[in-house]
Amino acid sequence: MAALYLDTNKISGTIPKDIDNLVNLQALDLDNNYFTGYLPSSLGRLQNLQIPLTLGNLTALNMLNLRSNAFSGSIPSIVGNLTSLSSLSLASNSFTGQIPSEVFNISTLSDGLDLSHNNLEGSIPSEIGNLESIIVLHAEYNKLSGEIRNS
Repeated sequence: MAALYLDTNKISGTIPKDIDNLVNLQALDLDNNYFTGYLPSSLGRLQNLQIPLTLGNLTALNMLNLRSNAFSGSIPSIVGNLTSLSSLSLASNSFTGQIPSEVFNISTLSDGLDLSHNNLEGSIPSEIGNLESIIVLHAEYNKLSGEIRNS
């Protein structure tokens, strides 16, 4: 299976830990469901997923859409290892903590980064300047504060 699109359903519970058995997965869209809990570390074993703590092993992933679920906890910093992502949406969940600076080191993020509608706090990392080709960055409706530092 190269792509798994389960968006806009009423799927609940956690993402199964054995999702890493889908070794040829290149696109994963779980948008607009009722998933809860933490992102499973087994996602990181999907070597061919093109678009999150072994999530960072998904180095071929180019699109990851986990919008509109109920994921909680911190965004794992290892998401920065997803070096082929052109689009990342973690919006409309319950993520907390700071935005990991590693997210802004994904130089391939060109289509967009959406972290809006969470409970993220702290300042925006200075690495934001590394996203030279990004079209849109959404971080509204969080608890961000402080200055945007020079990179």
